[in-house]
Amino acid sequence: MTKISISNICTWTGAGIGTKVLDPATIMSMLTARLDAGEVSFDEFGHGFVPCPELAGAVSCGVGLHTDNPEDYVLRSYRGQVSAYLRRDWAATADFVAVVLYTAEAYMSDPDVTRAEQDRITSEGATHVIVVVLASAGPKAPVAPRRFVANLAGGNPEWGTFDKAKLVELAVEATSYHDKWCTVAD
Repeated sequence: MTKISISNICTWTGAGIGTKVLDPATIMSMLTARLDAGEVSFDEFGHGFVPCPELAGAVSCGVGLHTDNPEDYVLRSYRGQVSAYLRRDWAATADFVAVVLYTAEAYMSDPDVTRAEQDRITSEGATHVIVVVLASAGPKAPVAPRRFVANLAGGNPEWGTFDKAKLVELAVEATSYHDKWCTVAD
């Protein structure tokens, strides 16, 4: 029997930063039906990526277009850093929705999942875990400027193989996107 749990990093219905689930029942029933029908594929690590365009009305998009009005923004702390985020009422209409879904075994073997989180997933009897729901608008988001710099400083070994032209291309893409689009928050 399929039993889906929600990761502790997923903004399900409460206040949060980025994509927010507005209609949990619709998402859970759609994912359960797809899993039961064998329509979700997982890689060799138990990670699945499920495009769900039909769920656009069940989520609040995670981004919106920047404004020049300071009152359209809120300050929030995320991963130990306070930043400005666009107020959720400025969120764009989602034109892309997907769910990152892991098997329970894959989720619990992730090194970032705490023992307490593993215990919770086990006690819920989960067969699968929704890691995150993604709802976006506009072009595909590149890495944020801070992540860009972290990757250059060794945070992503692949980036050490990029030549100058590739790094300039990535820098232009990141700057262009983040000058126009902003993550939203409650």
